Amino acid sequence: MNAQTNKKMQEALLKSWSINSSSKWTENNPGRGQCGVTALVVNDVLGGIIRKTQLPEGWHFYNEIHGVRYDFTFSQFNEQIKYMDILSNREEAFLDTNQKQYDYLKRSVNLHYEKQPTKEDIINRLKSVVNGQMTREDFNIWSFIWVENFDSRTHLSIDEDKMHKYLIDLLAIDLEIEKGVYFHEVDEINEWIENIKKGKLL
Repeated sequence: MNAQTNKKMQEALLKSWSINSSSKWTENNPGRGQCGVTALVVNDVLGGIIRKTQLPEGWHFYNEIHGVRYDFTFSQFNEQIKYMDILSNREEAFLDTNQKQYDYLKRSVNLHYEKQPTKEDIINRLKSVVNGQMTREDFNIWSFIWVENFDSRTHLSIDEDKMHKYLIDLLAIDLEIEKGVYFHEVDEINEWIENIKKGKLL
């Protein structure tokens, strides 16, 4: 893994860690309690293997990629770690987390590891919904995470503000009148696509 990929992953994790990915998370120590779930998600994205070291608090999990150790959560500890580099696996690392925390962190890291959405990205995803290649629910999840991302910022550029407004409006894409019957039909989604192409608000 090159330095750019390493930095990109560190930034994605720092933006993603929260009380939703570990009950031990704090603002002052965002990596606290995140080792198992982080090792799993990094393994998903970058491959390699999972290793572990015994600490007074219990097993500490981290990654090895192309023979190099990467411990993205070492900052949670005050003392220097004496690594044992014991071979571990996904099943052991999962004992340190749960499905809800794992699903949240994986979605969030994948999102932040991606580039910020552009007008073209929104249009392409809407077309995927129309073509049945992406569910409305998956679009809503993607849109919601980016809305939260924009909400958390103190300043948005003009383009970012417009993307923010589009994504807020598009959160309604999976609203149902009844099971399987959506409030916004395909024709309306196609209208949204045309409006976004022209830079109009929805």
